[in-house]
Amino acid sequence: MDLAAGLPWVRGDRVRLQQVMVNLIMNAVDATRAISDVPREILIRTAKKAECLVVSLEDSGTGLSPEQMERIFEPFFITKAQGIGMGLSISRSIVEIHSGKLYASRRMPRGAKFELRFRRLVPVTRRVRPECTAPRAHVMVQKEDLMFRFSRLKWFYNFFDSR
Repeated sequence: MDLAAGLPWVRGDRVRLQQVMVNLIMNAVDATRAISDVPREILIRTAKKAECLVVSLEDSGTGLSPEQMERIFEPFFITKAQGIGMGLSISRSIVEIHSGKLYASRRMPRGAKFELRFRRLVPVTRRVRPECTAPRAHVMVQKEDLMFRFSRLKWFYNFFDSR
């Protein structure tokens, strides 16, 4: 993981944004599970570019063909043996509800890259109080909006490290 420090907050629903990340990570785990001839890698990065918070997830798995790239976000489009083909479609909808974009690209020499870009950012102006912090992600309740800070994705690391 390559997580940038001092990133702004994304205004949105913490649970839905976590759902997007878990879906992308599980897809990457499934894609890397299918290979055995090269090291299995999943890389999560965060950064601020221009006025966007960028979260990217890259894997060294089976990758996406040009035909799959055209349809990857369509409902019921399946690239693996199990599943119903709704994960990426739902993930893109969730990201768009949060004024963001979800992109997919091919990673060379193999694998896939998914990139989330968010524009509805909130500058961090104060520390998160301990009583407002979830066990594995920094969360702040402010005016009934949940703020989820991507620079602290330890929950995802701990989740997959314990398996």
